[in-house]
Amino acid sequence: DSCHKTSCHGAPACDTGFYRKYCGGHNYPTGYGTCVRCTPPPADRYFISHGYLNDSCQTETCVSAGECTVGEYRKDCGGENDPTSRGFCTNCTATLLPGNVWLTDGDLSDDCTQGLPTTTTAAR
Repeated sequence: DSCHKTSCHGAPACDTGFYRKYCGGHNYPTGYGTCVRCTPPPADRYFISHGYLNDSCQTETCVSAGECTVGEYRKDCGGENDPTSRGFCTNCTATLLPGNVWLTDGDLSDDCTQGLPTTTTAAR
């Protein structure tokens, strides 16, 4: 057989969140194909790799991207809208009631808990 056949192993890697489709094989013997998006990850996960020749990009949980400080939450992490993003910590948007402080972070939603500050007194 004098036809030139392309090896997909020599194809450049796709970007994170993409895999190579239509590369080599019986149906596409002379081409590297094209990079296409992997199926979007669930809302609480983001891509950390490409899928090579399959729709199998590896993901991590948004929680593994790190905890935000009290009064903040992780925004724009993973899912269909931000599949390769670890997101970022940003302030919770609720208005603190008079005298209240933030007691928790909001994890992956703008849902920080507020309450009265706790104080400890030393035993006399």
